[in-house]
Amino acid sequence: MTKNKLITLDAPDDSDRIMQMIRDIAGEEAYDLVCRHFGGTRLHIPSLSRFNEKSLLSRHLGHDMAKKVMDAVGVEVWQRVTVPRGKYGVVDKLIARVTELLAEDGFSSRDIALMTGAHMRTVYRRRAEMLARGEKI
Repeated sequence: MTKNKLITLDAPDDSDRIMQMIRDIAGEEAYDLVCRHFGGTRLHIPSLSRFNEKSLLSRHLGHDMAKKVMDAVGVEVWQRVTVPRGKYGVVDKLIARVTELLAEDGFSSRDIALMTGAHMRTVYRRRAEMLARGEKI
């Protein structure tokens, strides 16, 4: 896959396209790190000429991983990207915790709802999804 050079800054569709380029070119691990560290915020990606070990990406992701991200999306102008929460969003964390507690033995749906703050219907639905996939509860 060849890298597309972006010519507009902060256009509505650029953030999605840039994040998809990170996922496709730099890999799922780089995408997850960007979402974990910057999810829910706007991230300023420097131009290739200004990227170095002291840049924000390098400080948070490590220089090697940041270099992969820059190789995926870097151009000669800085870019502003709205980073999605990914699997680190509040809802995803809640569902993961409900799933974890359902997999443990001895908790009722009511207990799980009280421990997580989720609605009991959420716990029921998650239990049904797990049973439909054949997971042991």
